Amino acid sequence: MIVQVGGLGVAAAAFFTTVAAPVMAASAVGAAVTGVYGAGRNVAALVDRGQHQQSINVTDAEARNCWLSLGGNVLGVASGQALRFLTKATQSGQVVSK
Repeated sequence: MIVQVGGLGVAAAAFFTTVAAPVMAASAVGAAVTGVYGAGRNVAALVDRGQHQQSINVTDAEARNCWLSLGGNVLGVASGQALRFLTKATQSGQVVSK
């Protein structure tokens, strides 16, 4: 989680300042890896709950936490991939504007 937030912080900083491409690439990889790991853990927790006849409905507090975390991790992976794309674009000399 901390790596994902750090990666997003680097991405946000890149909008306002010049951030070195290797730093952006490392943060993109970190965000993607931690997002995939977190999503896997949440899917495993939901499967485990289902196998033990526990609710996986969003009305259950623990299951809702798993679903929300899963969504957040998927968005983390997507943002990591977007950051990786932007890094490659800037390394190739393309101008990335708003």
